Amino acid sequence: HGVNLDRRDLTLGDEGLLLELRAFGINAIDLMVPWESLEPSPRHLSMETLTFIRWFLTAASRNGMVVVLDNRQLSGCHCGIPAPIWTFRPELAAACEDVGPCFPQWRPFLAGMPPLLRWWADFFEGMWTPDDITIQDHLIWTWQKVAEVVHDHPALLGYAAMAKPVCPGIQPWSKVRIADCQGSLSDFLERFAFAVNAVDPDSLIFFDLPSNVLGSSELSIRRPPVPGAVLSVRSTDQMTAPCKSPWQRDRCELYEFLRNAREMAAERFDTLPVLLEHGVRPCRLHAVPGLAHQLMDVEDSMVSSFVSGYRRQSGARPTPEQESLACPTASLVRPVPRLIAGEPIAWGFDRTFDLLQGQPDRHHDGAPVTSTDAFTLTFRQTDCVGETVVYVPRTLVYGEDPATEAPEFTVDVSDGQWHWSSDDQNLLVWNANPSVPEHTLVIKTWGGQRAKGVAPCNAP
Repeated sequence: HGVNLDRRDLTLGDEGLLLELRAFGINAIDLMVPWESLEPSPRHLSMETLTFIRWFLTAASRNGMVVVLDNRQLSGCHCGIPAPIWTFRPELAAACEDVGPCFPQWRPFLAGMPPLLRWWADFFEGMWTPDDITIQDHLIWTWQKVAEVVHDHPALLGYAAMAKPVCPGIQPWSKVRIADCQGSLSDFLERFAFAVNAVDPDSLIFFDLPSNVLGSSELSIRRPPVPGAVLSVRSTDQMTAPCKSPWQRDRCELYEFLRNAREMAAERFDTLPVLLEHGVRPCRLHAVPGLAHQLMDVEDSMVSSFVSGYRRQSGARPTPEQESLACPTASLVRPVPRLIAGEPIAWGFDRTFDLLQGQPDRHHDGAPVTSTDAFTLTFRQTDCVGETVVYVPRTLVYGEDPATEAPEFTVDVSDGQWHWSSDDQNLLVWNANPSVPEHTLVIKTWGGQRAKGVAPCNAP
C-alpha cells in the first residue's frame, strides 16, 4: 500500500510528510530519482542527491516504510526524454533544451525522426555518445554507484531500472524495429540488473515494458536473469486527463489492465506484477471516488500498488463545491494486509463514494459495493506457517465514541487466535490454524452502522 513521491514534495530533515503517510497506513514509497539529478554531468555524481537519498531511506525506516528508487522523470521536459540533456546529440539538445510546455515533442527532426524517438534509437543502437562510453553505460554506472551507497539500508526495497521505455517501432527512418528494440531492451535490462545485483544481491529489480508491446503477441522481452527481477506496470491515463474532464467509472479500464498484467507476468516472466504508478489527477471532478474505485480494482486484482498525485494535507475539510480540488486521502485510508501466511484468495474493503446521481459503485464483475465498511481477507493454507498481519486504521476509519461502551467494530476469524501488536496498535496479528485448509478474517462495524471515523480530507 504505497504512494509515489517526488523530491520536490520533500525537505531534507523534515519527516512530517512521512509521519502523515504512516498514520494513513502507507508502508511503501516509490521515490522518483531522475537520472539528471544523480549524474548532472558525465561521470560526475551529485553528492547532494546521494545525501538526500540516504537521509530519506533512514527517515522511511524510522516510520516503518520500504522504498523503491525509481529512475523516472515527473515532467515531460526535454522533449519527454527521461535523461540529462548532455546525453542528447548536440543538434537534438538545441531542439529540446527550451521547448516551452513540458510535454513530449513529436515534431519531425533528424531526417524525419521525432526527438523522443531519436534519443531512444541512440540509446539502443549506441551509435552516438557524449564521450568514450555509451549512454546506456552512463546510466548503468550511475545506478551501480547509487547501489554502492545504499545497498545495506534496511528500508531499501529495490531499484526501478527505466520507467516506460520506448520502442521506436517500424518506421522508414528508424534502424530500430520492434523485434530489434525488444532484444536491445532485454540486453540493457540484463546488464543493468547484473551490475546492480553484483553490489546489492538482496534488493529487487523492477523492469517496465514499452507500452506498444504490453500484452502484444510480438512481446519477446526477456526477464532479467537475477532472482529479484519483478515486472512493474504503470497506468497513467487517468493521471494525464485534463482537469476539466470528470472521472467516469464506466471508462475505468484498470481492472482489465491488471488482469492482463497478472496473466502476462505469470506466463512470460514467472513473477507477479507490481502496479508502480496509478491514480486520478486530483484536480478532476470526482477524483476521490475515482481513486476509491481504482483501489477496489487493485484489491480485486490482488496486486501491490503505488498511488500518484498524493498531496500533503493541511487538515482543512473542503466543501462539496470544492470536490474537484479535494485530496485523495479519504480513498487511501483502509485496512490493508501487510503479510499473508498462505496463498491469498481475496481481500477487500467494502466502502464506496457516491458518484453522479447518487449511483453506488460496483465491481467489474457487476457485484455492488454496499458500503458496509467491512474488511474481508481469505487465504488458502500452504506450507508457509507464520503470522498474518493486517493494518487496521482503527481511529481514522472506525472512530471512537466515548458515549458508549459498545465497540466500534468486531473482528471474526474462522480459526486460530488474533491480537493487536504491542509495537503498533493498528496492526492486527493473526495466527491461523495450519491444519485448516482455508482461512477467513472479517472486520465489521458494530450493529451494522457506517464507520464513524473521519479521514482527514473529505471523508463521507
